[in-house]
Amino acid sequence: MKFHQTSLDRTRTVSLLGAASILLAASAACTKPAPKGPSEIVEAPLQLGAYWHELEKDAKGVFRWVTNDAELVPESGAVASTFLTIEAEPGPGLDSKPMELQVRGPGGAPLGTGKFAGRDTVVIRLWPELPQGSQATLHVEGGGKATPGEARVLNFRVFSAKLSRRAPENDKAPKDITRGEDPIKLAEGWYGYETFEGKSFRWVNQDAEFVMPKSSGLSRKVRFDVEPGPGLDSKPFELRVFDVSGKQVAAGKVQQRTRVDVVIPAVEGSGDVTYKLRADRGGKPAPNDARTLNFRVFAIEVGGS
Repeated sequence: MKFHQTSLDRTRTVSLLGAASILLAASAACTKPAPKGPSEIVEAPLQLGAYWHELEKDAKGVFRWVTNDAELVPESGAVASTFLTIEAEPGPGLDSKPMELQVRGPGGAPLGTGKFAGRDTVVIRLWPELPQGSQATLHVEGGGKATPGEARVLNFRVFSAKLSRRAPENDKAPKDITRGEDPIKLAEGWYGYETFEGKSFRWVNQDAEFVMPKSSGLSRKVRFDVEPGPGLDSKPFELRVFDVSGKQVAAGKVQQRTRVDVVIPAVEGSGDVTYKLRADRGGKPAPNDARTLNFRVFAIEVGGS
């Protein structure tokens, strides 16, 4: 049996092929480095990599939509970066609900997170810093909902992004959770520095490390501004401080958001000493977050008043 193709059939075939070609071309274009528009959303030495939609403008300003994993690529020769200042907004792919934007480095390593309730400008501290010559990826969990009349998935949009070695001068807020004049440093075990609803903090699973100089025979008071998280059902817990040998040196009770003062015994000699923060239990999963969020710390201060 022979089938004859009418002119109408040929027209439909061409139309279908054309539509498929357009969709394939659009998909391929999103994986290529984004061409710069007349008013781009990034500042030098930052460039856009793959997975950005085209530059757009509306009453809110100039922006680019992102489905996920949009790449930020420092120009060749740019120095390592410690801060990402980004203005972004959740989109219909996330039901326009508050989102946590993750910044990932080489190999998907977490560098920092920022929370956006709506259109917000957030300074994200990158820890560790983004190495020279490495690109960063912007990632959100969940999302993917369809937008009526739109073929793209619009999880979030970015209005501006800027990498810097130093904290932005116009941002007068503290750039991390350490406070006071006495030197204190953060080490391993902390999630990224983030800001949500005007509050800045770092989440902890367990064994978050902080480092202080040895105290030359004097004990010292350390104040923690801390709050239980979903890993603890947001219930009261005991915050414990351990030295590197695994010996508990201090502890304090945490109710809701609490300022806990502990006294850390004197350590003789010179140089630094490392301590670990640990909750007495925890580990429950958090809704819509792959991390274990046992507690969050808003501030650490030696000799808090």
